[in-house]
Amino acid sequence: ASCEFTVTQWIAGDYGTDHVNVFTAIASDNEGNADTATDDATVTFTDVLPAITVIKSANPTSVPETGANVTYTFQVLNTTTEPVTITALSDDKFGTLAGDDDCQVGAVLGANASCTFSLTKWVAGDAPNSHVNVFTATVKDDEGNTGSATDDATVVFTDVLPSLTVTKTASTSSVNFLGGSVTFTFTVWNTSKEAATLTSLTDTVFGNLSGKGTCSVPQTLAASDAVSGGADTYTCTYTTTLKGTLNQNGPGYVNHYNVVTGTVTDDDNNSASASDDETVTFTWWGRTPGYWKNWPGQWPTFSITNWQNKTVAVTTKTLVRSVFNVPTSYTCIKSTDTLMTALSYQGGGTDCGAAQNLLRAAVSGLLNEAYYGAEYPAFDSVNALINAVNAALNSGSRQLMIDLMIYLNYYNNGDHGTDPRPGV
Repeated sequence: ASCEFTVTQWIAGDYGTDHVNVFTAIASDNEGNADTATDDATVTFTDVLPAITVIKSANPTSVPETGANVTYTFQVLNTTTEPVTITALSDDKFGTLAGDDDCQVGAVLGANASCTFSLTKWVAGDAPNSHVNVFTATVKDDEGNTGSATDDATVVFTDVLPSLTVTKTASTSSVNFLGGSVTFTFTVWNTSKEAATLTSLTDTVFGNLSGKGTCSVPQTLAASDAVSGGADTYTCTYTTTLKGTLNQNGPGYVNHYNVVTGTVTDDDNNSASASDDETVTFTWWGRTPGYWKNWPGQWPTFSITNWQNKTVAVTTKTLVRSVFNVPTSYTCIKSTDTLMTALSYQGGGTDCGAAQNLLRAAVSGLLNEAYYGAEYPAFDSVNALINAVNAALNSGSRQLMIDLMIYLNYYNNGDHGTDPRPGV
């Protein structure tokens, strides 16, 4: 007869050696006789090769094509039951990786253990391309066997559209209506973090500015450094003479108004435009009744031919009724009133009051016309002004007198700066 039994034990050992153990059994009979027998068993250890898994991830997974910081996380996992030692950590774009204290070359990973480290890098490239890089880790076991694994991460580049700021400035805000030189300065600032090309610079009045003044297109603009000026900015100037155009809807001159538009294009053929405007007003020479009243020494010396075809010298003592054809019904205008008196007329709500208001403006206009000539644009001549005033005074229309007064006062309130006449 025989018997048997089974025992299960954990056996481990290094590859190249065997586990040998000997079983001994002793038996005795009822007379006390004994016998012993032995047998051995051998278990061979097979080599366990190292195996790892690596995981690489990126955060964020998309960045503007102009670039941004990306944090990469690297993980090394020992997928075997035998400890392994890390022998190499590398990236096909970033080169050898240092890792960190517990996840670097020389670190030991126990059975099924893992380690993790992170690395932040600036990543930039052209859209719609992507940045793809591969992480490789290598380990070895105590028999010198090695194992490697790789993983990649992808960061997508998103398109950065061009942007710009355009400014336009004039060297002066106003010029005389007869004509004046104005220099316009045009500035195009690339406000995008990507380089761009200025492909067009046009003006609603001057047309295509390329080839005019110092302006030339195309121009390469560097990526913005957040401050206008330098390589990300283009500035040019254009000098021209502006002349006034009479306003068809009232007195004065139409403002010079124009808009400049700049267009840039990036390397992805995206384009953007921006505009800016500028206004230059037109002025003339003219002074108010108050000025001529307070500065009689500035009165010009001249004579006029009145409605009676008489020549009348104009002075502070010249009678109003000798210059202007004032109806006798306007008794508030006395026969002894002088041109200086008229500059102090107070007017009023009656027709005669309206005549006084008109004459106060007319005397100022008369002096302006004689003093400034063509640079006072209310009328072409002294006689034309007098004829218009006489017509309004004798029209019997209070409104006509008021309208002409408003018209004259508009031009009487001209520039009050330095006298424009040479030598005066």
